[in-house]
Order: sequence, then C-alpha cells, then structure tokens
Amino acid sequence: MPIRCAIRTAGKFERITWNQALALIHQRVGGVIDRFGPEAVLPLNYAGPPGMLAGDSMSQRFFHRLGATQLNRTPWCGGVRSAAYSATFGAVPGTPLLQVSLAQLIIVWGNNASVCNLHLMRQINAAKRNGARLVVIDPRRVQVAEQAHLQVPVRPGTDVVLAWALAVELERLGGDRLG
Repeated sequence: MPIRCAIRTAGKFERITWNQALALIHQRVGGVIDRFGPEAVLPLNYAGPPGMLAGDSMSQRFFHRLGATQLNRTPWCGGVRSAAYSATFGAVPGTPLLQVSLAQLIIVWGNNASVCNLHLMRQINAAKRNGARLVVIDPRRVQVAEQAHLQVPVRPGTDVVLAWALAVELERLGGDRLG
C-alpha cells in the first residue's frame, strides 16, 4: 500500500504528491529561517521504539547543517524519567539494554513492553530463547503477559505491598545467594 501525503485546507484534507509535500515543508521551514534565523528551528528528539535511529544517528547531522538549535536532545519520555529519578534518588546504575538478553529472570512490572518498549522486547525474546523466565506484574492482561511464564495480576495500588514482600525475601536470602 503506497504512503500518501495530504494537506489540510479549509478544514479538509486533500491529497498531494510527495514532491508537493517536500516543497511545502521546504517553503515553510525556509520561511521561518528567513524571518527568524536557523536557531528558530527546534529539533524534536524521540528515542522510543525507533531507538538509535531516532537517537541522533542522522537527525543531528541534518539539523546541524541547517543551523538549527542545538540542545541537550534527551529523549522526552526516558530523559524526563531519568532526570526525575536522579534528582530524587541520586545516581543509580542501570542495566544496559543489551545485557537483558543475558538475564535468567526478567520481571516486567506495570509496563506493556510489547507496545511501549519494542526495543526491550527484542532483548526479552532473545533471553527467553536462551532459557530465561519472564514474569509480568500488571493488573491488566497486557500483550507481554501472553508471552510470560507467570503473570501476577495485582490489584491497582497494591503492587507496593508485593514490592515490600519481595524486598524482605531478597534480604532474607542474602546478597551472597543472589549474585
């Protein structure tokens, strides 16, 4: 199925060609640059499912050549979360994404990774092929739960009790047995 372009005029969309769409984008972005300068163009960064493709592999070159605003282009969702977490708890080491495929147990807690973390799902599936067990903790029967060895359907708001119970059990087992 071919991808189509459309432009909205008078509250309705009408089809246009790719060449018309590119010419329109060039005209409008060029108009902003002519009027306000290239710094008026602000790149939007997003590093969700596209991962490294969106994470500055080509876009940074394009916007730099354009002369657009150069910011700390942290991804919106992960960047904001990371900044908030660090500001609240301080620096906490994490697990690099590629290490997930080496895990023996993966717990997906309150995250429909099949929809929201496609880059993570690739690593989870690799770990499962290597014998890892997958546990999903979520009150909903989310898509990733269909692939899990165990789903724990906690009631909304009660997962903190489960977290405390797990923390107590991990403390009881001791760090030596876990490492």
